[in-house]
Amino acid sequence: MNSKEYKEKFNAKKSPRQAIKMKCWDCCGGNSEEVKQCTCKDTCVLWPFRLGKNPWAPKRTLTEEEKEALVTRLKHARLASETPTNLGSSEQL
Repeated sequence: MNSKEYKEKFNAKKSPRQAIKMKCWDCCGGNSEEVKQCTCKDTCVLWPFRLGKNPWAPKRTLTEEEKEALVTRLKHARLASETPTNLGSSEQL
């Protein structure tokens, strides 16, 4: 990794979740599977957060209307991602 790649990877502004993920990934030698199997439960204060979730946050309960709205939004997002945007483009030649 050259210095430019290092700066882009580690000096960019990150959310706390991204920073924890990067620290765990770095600690485990860049291996995502090792992050999942980490055994430093008793020695690392970041261990409960290593998979990107706050274990102490209250569980979110949704009403039926909220669930329906989320399902609809997800369907629209999936359709939008499947729709080709560059049909007829000369770049495909």
